[in-house]
Amino acid sequence: MAKSTLQKVPHMSYNVIMFTTHKSLISKLVTTTWQQHWDRSVCARTTYEMIPSVGSKIIFPKNRRIAISYARLLLNDTTLRALSIT
Repeated sequence: MAKSTLQKVPHMSYNVIMFTTHKSLISKLVTTTWQQHWDRSVCARTTYEMIPSVGSKIIFPKNRRIAISYARLLLNDTTLRALSIT
């Protein structure tokens, strides 16, 4: 009976997945999972309002002082108001 049952089961063939395809699939899965955690999180909601999608990149100015001020503005840092920027 076991042999006849095995003969009825369709033969399974294994597909070869290329490295780049495998890497792409894993990347999509990780990004989707990360985005779900980011959407559900209760932390850093100010940052979430500015950057709601995972993987977005912000281009900062080359001048370090301006870049720090820009980051503080994005993060709604209240101490920035107390400092004078020259």
